[in-house]
Amino acid sequence: MIQIKCASLGYDCPWTYKDTSEYEILDVVGMHLREAHNLKEVDLDLLGKIRTSLTYPTPGDAAAKADIIMSKYNCECDPECSERFTTAVDNLIEKKEPQKKKAA
Repeated sequence: MIQIKCASLGYDCPWTYKDTSEYEILDVVGMHLREAHNLKEVDLDLLGKIRTSLTYPTPGDAAAKADIIMSKYNCECDPECSERFTTAVDNLIEKKEPQKKKAA
């Protein structure tokens, strides 16, 4: 997950946005700046500032989220749980909706 805070661009603004795609974030930040701060255009200097203001999760953040998922499924020794845990972590990383099991 990638995050940006409007305040990191120098505005006194609490707005934040998270997404998995840098391109999506750049588009949404541009819209926010135009609508909320009456910016006419995003020039190359501002685009560079936006890119350098993006924050990425640290390995510690990812581990903490994995621990939450591990607790949710109580994955201590159940082999079926390992598959659910792996799927949940993959979905978290890829920002997917949980998959439903297919009917037999």
